[in-house]
Amino acid sequence: MMKMKAIRIHSYGGPEVMQLEELPVPVPGLGQALVRVQAASVNFLDVQHRRGDLVNQAFYKKEGAVEYKLPATIGSQCVGIVESLGPGDSPVQVGDRVICGGGSGTYATHVIAPVQRLIPVPDELHLEHAAAGLSQGFLAYALTHAAYPVKPGDWCLIQWAGIPSRPASTVLPPGDIWRFSGRQAGSFRRLISCSFKRKARFISTVFPGYIL
Repeated sequence: MMKMKAIRIHSYGGPEVMQLEELPVPVPGLGQALVRVQAASVNFLDVQHRRGDLVNQAFYKKEGAVEYKLPATIGSQCVGIVESLGPGDSPVQVGDRVICGGGSGTYATHVIAPVQRLIPVPDELHLEHAAAGLSQGFLAYALTHAAYPVKPGDWCLIQWAGIPSRPASTVLPPGDIWRFSGRQAGSFRRLISCSFKRKARFISTVFPGYIL
């Protein structure tokens, strides 16, 4: 039987509750894929999961969200390669490089993910760059659709509008996030924060808003 490694928790607490364990490689079911993880993100959501902060939050108990039953493999996002597919139609193929966003279990060498949550990575894009850039779109979508469905006329605060340390894109224009999420950028009033004047000058040429 093929084996994999995973970082799991059997109780909630500090970093000491994380354990590196060896487990059987899971078999994908209907509408699922087995992804060999190449890089896993480290998000504050994972810290909250480890501490038990999400146990009573209904948003994270939805189907396919963070696994709140113990023991659990933590980690919520990764990039990797599709190793096998379960039954059913799939938008990805074995061998595809993909982004896996949402759910649980990415602190591991392998993870099972719904095929509908996998985004193929173009050949010309490094996996690390794909992970750094598109994850921001996932967050924008969750905040503007699930946490609080924004409406025309709402004020939206865009934090860290220019982040040159992220390799995927020097600036991720919030207007593009709104269009990505299916909402029109012109419907919103924006407050935009950034750390340097040179960023502010550049951002002001990309999209309108009140820059802080």
